[in-house]
Amino acid sequence: MQYKLNDIIRKHALRAAINHLQSTCEQCWWLTFTFSENVTEREYAEDRFRRLKRRLVRHWPGTRAVGVWARQFRGAWHIHLVAEFPGVKDLDLEGDIYNGSGGSESWRWLRSAAIDLKWGQQMKFRRVRETLLDGTKLANYLGNYCTDKNGLDPVKDKNVRRVIYIGQNVRIFDFRWKSTFKRIVALGRAEHRGDMSGMNAAEEHIAIRSYKKGICETWGARHRRLLPYWFALGWNLLSQEEQEAALSEDRFTRDYLDEGKISYL
Repeated sequence: MQYKLNDIIRKHALRAAINHLQSTCEQCWWLTFTFSENVTEREYAEDRFRRLKRRLVRHWPGTRAVGVWARQFRGAWHIHLVAEFPGVKDLDLEGDIYNGSGGSESWRWLRSAAIDLKWGQQMKFRRVRETLLDGTKLANYLGNYCTDKNGLDPVKDKNVRRVIYIGQNVRIFDFRWKSTFKRIVALGRAEHRGDMSGMNAAEEHIAIRSYKKGICETWGARHRRLLPYWFALGWNLLSQEEQEAALSEDRFTRDYLDEGKISYL
C-alpha cells in the first residue's frame, strides 16, 4: 500500500516526539480513552478532548503529552496518549472501573474527570516501562496509526489531523531521517525566491512572461522542471565541509549526484 507523504511525516514526527518525551521525563504513562457511546462525529470527539486537556493541564501543571486519534473499525473515535504528569507515580494503581472505588487518588481523579466529559469507563492507564526497548516499541506501535488503515473512511476522514501535542517541548522532530537532499533543494528554492524579489521592473516582466509559458503545468511538473536548478543553487551555497558531510551522511544526495536519481525519503 502506498501512503501519502504527510502521513509518513506524521508517523516519524509522532515517533520522535514520543521517544523524546520518554527520554526527558521521570515517568511516562500510556493512556487510552474511548467514549461511553459510539461517537463517530469528529467535531464532538475533538470538543470532548479539548475539555479534558484543559482539566489535565489545570490539575497537573506542566503536563506534557503526545498522542494520536484513531477510529475503531465500527467507526468510533478513541485516543492513545503518552503523557507525563509531574509528580504522579501511582496512576496504574487501579480500582473498580464501574463504580470508581479503590485505586490511587490520581487514578480516581482522572477517571472521574474523563467520565464527567462523557468518556467511557473502559479507559486504561499503563506505566511505560523504563527499558528503552519497551519505549521504542510503544513509539513504533502508535506511529503506525498514521499509516495503517486504522478504520478511517477515505472521504469522511480526509485531511484528519490525528497527531496530538500537549505542553511545551514535545513537538520535537529529529530531521535526520529526512534526506539532506531535500534540505539542499529547499535552500536553493529560497535563494531563487530571493533572486526574483531583487529584480527590477524589466527583469520581473521577462520572468513573468517566461512563467506564463508554463502556466498550464501542474505544481508537481514545475517542481520537477526546476529541481535541478534549485539543487545547484543550494549545493553552491554549501561550504566544502558541508558538501563532504552531505555526501558521506546522505545516500539520497549521493544518488542524485551519481545517477540523477531523485528521492526525498
